[in-house]
Amino acid sequence: MFYFCEKMKYINVNSFNTSLVENMYKMLECCHALISLNLPNFDISHATNITNMFEQLTNLDYINIFNFKTYLSHSDLFNRSKNIFHFV
Repeated sequence: MFYFCEKMKYINVNSFNTSLVENMYKMLECCHALISLNLPNFDISHATNITNMFEQLTNLDYINIFNFKTYLSHSDLFNRSKNIFHFV
């Protein structure tokens, strides 16, 4: 969806209805300028693929995914996103 939005610093997706989305593969990958993500209402309960959803967010300092409910593996969710200091 926002793959390779290298210059995007902020994004507000709080009003997105993601309740029926099945594939979130690489949704925000390589959004290098992104510094904060607040996704407390993101519904990924029907997603079947969340691999690399937040890959290479190299400047991300804060992320809120408090209400993420999924049975899927989170192992590759944050591939090469090294600078997250505030994780909620």
